[in-house]
Amino acid sequence: RISIIDHTRPRVLGLPSITLDIAAPEALGQGSIAPLRMNEATVWAYTLERITGEKLRAFLSSLPAYRTKVTKPGEAVRVKDVFDIARIRRVRSLDDREFWIAAGKEFQVACESRLIDCLGLQSFEEDLDTTRYSYENDPTLPKSIEFDEAWNAIRDVVVFLESIHVIPFEFPIDQSS
Repeated sequence: RISIIDHTRPRVLGLPSITLDIAAPEALGQGSIAPLRMNEATVWAYTLERITGEKLRAFLSSLPAYRTKVTKPGEAVRVKDVFDIARIRRVRSLDDREFWIAAGKEFQVACESRLIDCLGLQSFEEDLDTTRYSYENDPTLPKSIEFDEAWNAIRDVVVFLESIHVIPFEFPIDQSS
């Protein structure tokens, strides 16, 4: 966080701070970004397939196996990502194979850049009781999707990704450097 002081207006107090979020560089697949028309301008934005892959990756990164692998201190399970996958599943049926195949590839690319392993459903179900508790008790999550529906969406997606051989995968930490 960087505090702002406007020397041209010394009597103005309480200006908002600037927050910088610096993340590790990530590999992008061919379908990771696409042009998005905004009025008269065009910007490049993550595709829904990339966002979906990132949501799956982010959830796994908050579970104990990954935190232990990279000696990352504990943090809350990212249940918002479970909710978001359920929302995506509501609008993108698994019959839309092209979408889910692309999302699966994006998931794998996103995991590779962070060295996140996925053995399949067992990776997502790690400490499932904590995930359920966190989901059901998160005051920031809308109550429009119950945990069972959200978790069924995760399960359906992971089983699909297993069936098309996107997962399992492992990315070991290179100990030679």
